[in-house]
Amino acid sequence: MLRTLDNLLGYRLAASDGEIGRIRDFFFEDMTWKLRYLIAETGHWLKSRRVLVSPSALGAINSGKREFQVGLTREQVRNSPDIDTDKPVSRQQERAVVAHYGWPIPDGILATDLKEETPGNGDPHLRSFLEISTYRLEHAGAKLGTAEDFVLDDENWILRSLIVGFGGWTGSVQAAIPVAQVHSISWADRIISTSMTKEDLDKLSLFDSSAPVNRVEKLIYFDYCGRPAAGQ
Repeated sequence: MLRTLDNLLGYRLAASDGEIGRIRDFFFEDMTWKLRYLIAETGHWLKSRRVLVSPSALGAINSGKREFQVGLTREQVRNSPDIDTDKPVSRQQERAVVAHYGWPIPDGILATDLKEETPGNGDPHLRSFLEISTYRLEHAGAKLGTAEDFVLDDENWILRSLIVGFGGWTGSVQAAIPVAQVHSISWADRIISTSMTKEDLDKLSLFDSSAPVNRVEKLIYFDYCGRPAAGQ
């Protein structure tokens, strides 16, 4: 099913022995648009730590309860390596977390790729959803709108579309553009550059997060609120 990341914020993560916490943010890989981690806020039971949870640990999704089942225990989370998610996460830190839980090693943190990392700056391709969801969208230096959300395919944890808000003081509207149309992201300037022009955006159907919309040119329908569309 396709969902928006913003809608998933606040979902509970239910382990086999109790609730781990709630989803606070997401880390994704900007080369493949693969969701690499959910960031969970543990709450008072673990002094409000923030921990990384791999999509490979996720089980059933209960949209009504706004809850993910997670194949972990509280004890595993309690003993997991400390990571400050407000700072860039290094590949070495990721490897420690992956080893602790026994998760598959993401391609982006293979030993042969560690040389790409700048000391102190973390993985250059690991991006925070909450940070990027306020960036400007530009084409050839001209502002088109503001990044506001992403559409996620929870079958393979790939981001499919970037939701962009545009408009003036009279009100903002949204449109969904394929992530393939994003050709660069500047963290320093807080800019997402796209190959789409303003004319291209004007041709898109407006995005409505409260109603079922089409996935690809009216072929597959889904509900961004997490409920299956009629007939699905």
